[in-house]
Amino acid sequence: QAKRDTLLATCRKLGITPAETLALGDGANDLPMLLEAGLGVAYHAKPAVRAQCISQLNHCDLGALIPTLNICRIFMKACAFLLRMNWPNTR
Repeated sequence: QAKRDTLLATCRKLGITPAETLALGDGANDLPMLLEAGLGVAYHAKPAVRAQCISQLNHCDLGALIPTLNICRIFMKACAFLLRMNWPNTR
């Protein structure tokens, strides 16, 4: 629970939602945080954690997340652009 609470406190401090976060964990104590985060990744996790997480890294290192982070960065830039352009224009 403490890690989830820290995630939520950090979100409040940064003015973001948990849906905008990525969390990594391997044990049962990480589950509340992983389930709260927008992308919770079980990293070489124990079976009970893997069973509850859709996203998993079981056979590689953290470098495997780099493409995911790049896609998220590109997506966020595209969303920011569309918001600046007032798309879709509802006026």
